[in-house]
Amino acid sequence: MLPKWSHGLRTTYTTGDGIVSASFNWRYVGSLTSADNSGDEAIGGTPERARTTFYHIAPASYFDLALSFAIAKDFSLRFIANNLLDKTPPILANSYDISLARSNTIPARYDSLGRNVAVGATMRF
Repeated sequence: MLPKWSHGLRTTYTTGDGIVSASFNWRYVGSLTSADNSGDEAIGGTPERARTTFYHIAPASYFDLALSFAIAKDFSLRFIANNLLDKTPPILANSYDISLARSNTIPARYDSLGRNVAVGATMRF
């Protein structure tokens, strides 16, 4: 089950003096149809497996933000927020448990735990 289309589009702005940097990322995952659940023989399904619900997933967009601040010559701070709007991932109830997905779709493609926030620092000695 792979989307027909997916992409990531990132734009970054850095101030002229290099003190502040901001990066905005848009991740898009197109719609999906599960061959196991659809019953469509053209994509590998079988009529015996056909279901009337839980075989199609609508497209999803995720937005990420990363900020970096150069506090001093040898010290910088970072703030990262993935899935900035805390979009809930698509869950297919009663779907087949493939690759230990635990009824989710593609674990690595969707932010199954919601928003992810990280703060970091870099110090040079």
